[in-house]
Amino acid sequence: MFPCPFILPAAFLLDILAGEPPNRFHPVCLIGRCARHMETLARQRWGGTFHAGMAAALATCIAAWFGCAALFLPFSLLPYPWAPWIPSVLVIYICMAPRSLAEHARKVENALRSGNAGEARHSVSMIVGRDTERMDGHGIARAAIESVAENLTDGVFFHPVLGISRLPGRRLLRGGFRRAGASCFQHSGCHVGEKK
Repeated sequence: MFPCPFILPAAFLLDILAGEPPNRFHPVCLIGRCARHMETLARQRWGGTFHAGMAAALATCIAAWFGCAALFLPFSLLPYPWAPWIPSVLVIYICMAPRSLAEHARKVENALRSGNAGEARHSVSMIVGRDTERMDGHGIARAAIESVAENLTDGVFFHPVLGISRLPGRRLLRGGFRRAGASCFQHSGCHVGEKK
């Protein structure tokens, strides 16, 4: 069954009008706090090892998917065929965040144009998972372009082809943990799509 063709445009429109929620209430940041807790527990058991990173990352992704299931369940019980579209729009809105992505990319562009490499590195570090400290101007620009392309491709491609359930995991793998302040992916080697 193909998703409603209006879900993706509705998510885009919601993002344009509302932008992203404040960090305090942002689902990715809430998941990040969960990730830090999982990482602490995993480090206590396995130390700073690959297994600890994998365990923390997997447990956090499972928690995120359970959160999505909890969001969808009440709507699925409603006697309206369009009811499940509402949480679908909300999940895509949170996972894609094109307005915020554009704002961060614009900060990188402005810093590069003004010749402020330090500010550009800091700005690009907010949207990529790799180490930005040694990047030159070309590397910073390339990283920003790749991140924008990857995030938009994930949202546009993975939604209709693989479904809503893959989006939270993709958002986390594409750098959600960096924004949330968790480092468990650095120990598991799961920076998918990021060049070292």
